[in-house]
Amino acid sequence: MNMFAGEYEAACGRVASLMDSSFVQGVPVFVSNPCQCSAERVEAVEASVTMNKHTPFIKVFDPLGAEVPSQIKARRGKVFDIVFLASVPSVGMKAYDVRPSESPCTEKTDLYVNASVLENAKYKVLFDANGDIADVYDKTIDKSILSAPVSMDVHNYVGSKAWPAWELDYKDVSSAPRGRACKPKFKIAEFGPARIAIETLRTFEKSTFKQTVSLDSRGDTIRVYNEIDWHCGNSLLKARFPLAAANMTASYDLGLGVIERGTNTPALYEVPAQMWADITDDGGEFGVSVFSDSRSGWDKPDDNTLRLTGMHSPFSNFRWECAQHLLEFGLNRFSFGIFSHKGLWHNKTQSRALYFNQPMAVFAAEGTRTGPLGPSFSFASVSNGAVLIRAIKKAQDSGEIIVRFNEGSNRFAKNVSFSIGSGIESAREVYASEEPKGEANVVDGSLVFDILPFEPKTFALKLAPPLFRANAPAQTPLALPYNLTAVTDNAGRAHGELAGGLSVPGELFPAEILSGGIRFVTAKGAADGKTALVCAGQTVALPKDARKVHLLATALGGDTTEVFKAGDEETALRIADCFEAVGTWDLAGLDETGYLKRDALAWHATHAHDMMGDVLGKQIYFFRYTLDIPAGTGQLVLPDNENIVLLAATAQAADGSFKAAADLYDRLDKREPDFNLTADQRANARPNQLEKKIAENPDTGKVFKVVGPGFTSKFQIRDVISTVRTQSMLLRRASKINQIRSGKKR
Repeated sequence: MNMFAGEYEAACGRVASLMDSSFVQGVPVFVSNPCQCSAERVEAVEASVTMNKHTPFIKVFDPLGAEVPSQIKARRGKVFDIVFLASVPSVGMKAYDVRPSESPCTEKTDLYVNASVLENAKYKVLFDANGDIADVYDKTIDKSILSAPVSMDVHNYVGSKAWPAWELDYKDVSSAPRGRACKPKFKIAEFGPARIAIETLRTFEKSTFKQTVSLDSRGDTIRVYNEIDWHCGNSLLKARFPLAAANMTASYDLGLGVIERGTNTPALYEVPAQMWADITDDGGEFGVSVFSDSRSGWDKPDDNTLRLTGMHSPFSNFRWECAQHLLEFGLNRFSFGIFSHKGLWHNKTQSRALYFNQPMAVFAAEGTRTGPLGPSFSFASVSNGAVLIRAIKKAQDSGEIIVRFNEGSNRFAKNVSFSIGSGIESAREVYASEEPKGEANVVDGSLVFDILPFEPKTFALKLAPPLFRANAPAQTPLALPYNLTAVTDNAGRAHGELAGGLSVPGELFPAEILSGGIRFVTAKGAADGKTALVCAGQTVALPKDARKVHLLATALGGDTTEVFKAGDEETALRIADCFEAVGTWDLAGLDETGYLKRDALAWHATHAHDMMGDVLGKQIYFFRYTLDIPAGTGQLVLPDNENIVLLAATAQAADGSFKAAADLYDRLDKREPDFNLTADQRANARPNQLEKKIAENPDTGKVFKVVGPGFTSKFQIRDVISTVRTQSMLLRRASKINQIRSGKKR
């Protein structure tokens, strides 16, 4: 996501450079919609916008000069965190104007909120004293869609002895919960004309549950964001949805199709689904879909209840180094949505699930433009909303564009029309592997095709030349005085000069690296083998028109902050470490907390060289950093710090800034661990004396194969020891397991 965010930002910037923002009187912002839609997609979006001057309030206007509902979440000087209601065309972008104002937005919308109620034109959502969503009334179908509150239930949980991370036990899944998130503190988190939200903070035993339930103006999905600090061992968390719709079967999204499954049985009780599950009442009058952004384990304990597995922390550790008994311990984030519909799930469930999982993104630009694409632009559209665009990509071995479709409603679709760009010159059908399959039909610049129920189809398209082409900002690769052997071929592995004698494998290292629209030229193939620059106060000459310098850099020995000087301008940059992972999540067994680096990852090696050979899995990371250069500055002075290493640098002429105005992926800073483990939990994440001895013997990692009549089995010695330890632990704690399942003990 880190690398993709940079490419997404750069691509949207190029499109925005051709759009018309001349109507803007304040700060231009552009909203990108990655999803197809028949009419414009309407949704509340967030942005952090720096105003050109101090102002008490802001207002947001569309290209026609009409004010749109907006609200201020926070303000820091000239920086405003805002929410506004955007309407954006299919796979497209639209420009908006964020203006300074002496008064707040007073647009009247369909939203109402108090301490226990959220309401818009479609829904009225009620909370009970426990903080649960107690009732949802859908005004469009005149029904309450819940039969009981939506609850976060915690069950006693032992799990599989052999595969604790993978297999749930039917007895555990079928047990009554021992409790649920409770003791709420309520907070009205948002109360504006664009979006409203109620936040609850609850606890259960040692765990805390923060839940934010929100409604957009004109929205048809109830969004529920969960942030859970989990410390419940031998426990299973299920989000429980008791619905007013009842049916012997439920429908589950498979990604390229939908499957119906019945109520739980001992043979089938935890089932997969990707983005949604649905129960439609057996008369077909109405139904309720539950969306998920990251959890994919579901079950249906009775005719009118869906449950989504949120967390599971089993009894067994599998191996001490796996510490699977501590699965999910620490911080967890996930969201689910509730969407009710008239008739079957075919009525918008697929499109709304895509919206839920692919939010619109907002970007802020510097300065206005008069562009040929206008203030609103659609890149692609499909005539039949049930035919879903699953992918648009460049072809692997040609200049064509690959587009993959999937019929999403289990119905035959005839004469589907797809439009993209300035039109299609020719098309051919291909397999998913992009090998030729057959001819395709192009009519008046659009692809026209039939598609069977749930069928995936892939086409290779030759697009018509674009009517307009964005001018790339002028970029000049800078000459660097390379002095470090950072890249080696197989024969020269022993000559690597990165920390610990490591080096980047030459077969991986490219001559050019494109990152966030910036072209870096590397020293690949240098005659003297020097492919990186250790900073030691060198001076680098800059072209006269340079207004930005982009660095491809990394740090040895941990994140390092240093000052780069251009003329009288000094800029402190924190350069990220070359070996530390870009991101990780909480790992209680190692007593490590997660983090996500915000440094723009430009390129990385998937393994390293050292004098002994390939170091498998040893990642080496290089990041992109940008310096603003004052006009007339002819040189850049590098810091005097041998821990800062540059691979390449590129100067860029004047070009307006274009940046994401809201996070395109999660944000998580480093923090001190506080997993609050019991002595038993900690001991089961550490080796016993026998396992320490075994770990010292390399032979225990060797794989042995046993072949018998009709079977082949592979194992390691350490697997045998781990199994013996687990079985011994289970025998010693059999009574405890029974007590866990009975609810008498954890």
